[in-house]
Amino acid sequence: MLAQQREKTLGGIRYVYDKSEVLQPGSILRQQDSEVGANKDTVVTVVDEILQKRIKAIMEERLLVMESERIMRQDVDRHEVRDVSVISRAQEETRRLIDLALRRIEEINKARGRVQELKAIILQEYDLVVSRVMERSNELQQTVWTQKEAFIKAVTDMKDNKLSRLQAQDAELTKLIEELNLCAAVNEALLDIEDYKTIYKFFPEHELQLQAALMTECQTTPCENWKLSISDDDTVRVGEMIQNFRFKEAPAQAKQKMTVGTGEMERGMGKLYAIGGWDSGFNLQSVECFDPQMEAWETVAPMICRRRGLCAASLNGCIYSVGGWDGEKYLSSMEKYDPRVGKWILDSNMSRERCYASMAVLNGKLYVAGGYHEQRNLDAVEVYDPRAGAWDVCKSLTVPRRGFGLSAVDGWLYAVGGWNGTHNLDSVERFDPQRDEWMTIEGLSCPRSSLCTAVLHGKVYAVGGWDGTKYLQTCERFAPKVRSWEPIASMGAARSYGSATAMLGRLFALGGWDGAGGRRLDSAEMYDPRTNQWMPLPKMNCPRYCVAAVAL
Repeated sequence: MLAQQREKTLGGIRYVYDKSEVLQPGSILRQQDSEVGANKDTVVTVVDEILQKRIKAIMEERLLVMESERIMRQDVDRHEVRDVSVISRAQEETRRLIDLALRRIEEINKARGRVQELKAIILQEYDLVVSRVMERSNELQQTVWTQKEAFIKAVTDMKDNKLSRLQAQDAELTKLIEELNLCAAVNEALLDIEDYKTIYKFFPEHELQLQAALMTECQTTPCENWKLSISDDDTVRVGEMIQNFRFKEAPAQAKQKMTVGTGEMERGMGKLYAIGGWDSGFNLQSVECFDPQMEAWETVAPMICRRRGLCAASLNGCIYSVGGWDGEKYLSSMEKYDPRVGKWILDSNMSRERCYASMAVLNGKLYVAGGYHEQRNLDAVEVYDPRAGAWDVCKSLTVPRRGFGLSAVDGWLYAVGGWNGTHNLDSVERFDPQRDEWMTIEGLSCPRSSLCTAVLHGKVYAVGGWDGTKYLQTCERFAPKVRSWEPIASMGAARSYGSATAMLGRLFALGGWDGAGGRRLDSAEMYDPRTNQWMPLPKMNCPRYCVAAVAL
């Protein structure tokens, strides 16, 4: 700061001025060049302001010099200074300063001319930039429109192609549905062929009559092992063939009929067993059997243990009953009944106690899943191999279930409905024994706990139960090939913790509770899928709640 100040002495008086107040000729240009920006208006405005400030500073400096000269003259007069040389030097200094100020003004004028030139250059460059920006904008706009048109055309073409593919897929799906319907019809025909095979098992002496009946029904010669062949020419007759292909068309010599309620049942082919349960007073170990020939229930050998909430199934000509509650403790034991011997024997125990579980037969093994034990609903699954005589653990259910149905179809296990401890379930899961894996599939039409399930003609039937508000008479069935549930006729009575099984092409439901009063049910009924009707059967010898039904 001190370096920028200059000191002058006039007649003993010091005059100090700041050199920074006087612009240097080159500084204004360097400063101007550094302040010029992209925006022309801003640059011009800044330059004008700088020039005005510098002019004002020079004028103020000139006034200051003149005022200094005036003061100096007054001081000289006051001190009666008569030294002409001093006055002359002061005048010369004043003139020098005035000349310096004039030169600065001249430099400023030159700088202003330079600014005007720069201003013209900036305006010219600005107009050039604007022109280039407009040209580029037009180019980009044209490019965007071109790409937009190309995109719209591509989307339209893709939409047309997708529509064509969807139409082709729709046609293919329609064809597949037709083939599926045809396969379903053929499957029904094959199931009816099974009826002829069953008749032949009991009436081998009528083989010729049965073959003749099959030739009449199928309009073709039966293949070896009683398999049904359908040629291309037969395809158009499948619908008519299925409509006419009924068990009742078999030769009269090959079967006999007996009346049961309002339905009919073939003689000499299977019996229905009602095992254990609760009769409103005691847990039961008793077992009774329905014989179509006798049109009545008869008592057979009782189990070794009392069992309520047990599960049972038939395998290799024997009946297995597993788990349950005997009134004091939950059971893990298993019993086996051979009707040829007429006696129950104990077999291998499960790995854990369980009640209200469910059991099914798959690939020659017994699978037991879910259930209840000590205030806890179970998701555990185990399998029994009768050849090894031992139980093994499987993959657990995806959710705990008790009072549910377990059925086997086409190499899969299906766990249907039940109670998970907080909610009645409408969910269904399927077990793949090859992968040891459960997978959730299409659910029931409504929640069902304490229901019973059975398999008939390759379909899973869900019967009765409790939906959380009422006891159910309604029933529905699941077709694995089309993966959907459909309703069927309702039972004659609501049934909770009853049991169901299938034989002779019919579905049987028995026991349980309808929610009315304290007495449990001793009734039984039979469903015919061909007429979609339930028919009453003779009553059991005693009420049975939490019972197990097995066909053998």
